[in-house]
Amino acid sequence: MEQVAEQSAEQSQIAEQLLPLDLPERAVVLGKGSHKTTHFFRRLKAKDGEGFSSRIDSQIEQRDGEMIRTINVQSACLWLYQNAIARVEGYRLEDGRPIMELPNWKERIPRAHAIRAVNLLTDIAFSRPEFGCVIACEGDLVLIDALWSADESGSGMQKYSGLKHYFASASVSQQDRFNRARNKVTVVGDRRHGRTIFPSAQPLFASLYDELIQRVEGYSVGGRALDGRDEIIREMDPFHKSEAARGLFESDIDESSEEGGEK
Repeated sequence: MEQVAEQSAEQSQIAEQLLPLDLPERAVVLGKGSHKTTHFFRRLKAKDGEGFSSRIDSQIEQRDGEMIRTINVQSACLWLYQNAIARVEGYRLEDGRPIMELPNWKERIPRAHAIRAVNLLTDIAFSRPEFGCVIACEGDLVLIDALWSADESGSGMQKYSGLKHYFASASVSQQDRFNRARNKVTVVGDRRHGRTIFPSAQPLFASLYDELIQRVEGYSVGGRALDGRDEIIREMDPFHKSEAARGLFESDIDESSEEGGEK
């Protein structure tokens, strides 16, 4: 009995260290003290990632010889907030009632707060291990660091570091699809007054992720480690998919000025 209890406690401790993909809600905390607000989001789905990326506007505009680069992510953040927010805590009306008593409470949340909350909800960064000339045995490895959800104390969001995604090596065809998507642009107007529009490549990243992912480490569903390609493809967060695939394809070679030079 003692051995079973020890194994159960060990499994519980391991599960607590894994990022729980199946949380029904994720909590994002803004501010502190009397200014603290908590934003609870439902679990994000593939359509949320697609809708978010399709609303990111990146373009270069030429006006009388002047080049102006603009990237609009705020509209995508506001769209995701409206579609994924489940409830909020910490906001109140002038008469003391909680803001959620208003039928249009989502629209009444300050825009800056909504954008900040989504930025934290999707705060993900990839890195590639510095293997140098040593090649990983199991395929190409991408590491992810990500914020996930506030703990029970509500003091801040928990960060998970070193989440591992192992990929099969991309084929020439898959590399070509990536290159074409990254270099695809739409030009509108003429040489004096024109715009170059860069479409988002995130939907392709998610597709390539599903094609190439082999296994992951650091994630859980139902209190156990995520296992098997089918389960990974079905359960993985769409923003983690896109960022991991982007890390797989984007080069991180340091092109030093001394590279290939004489001693």
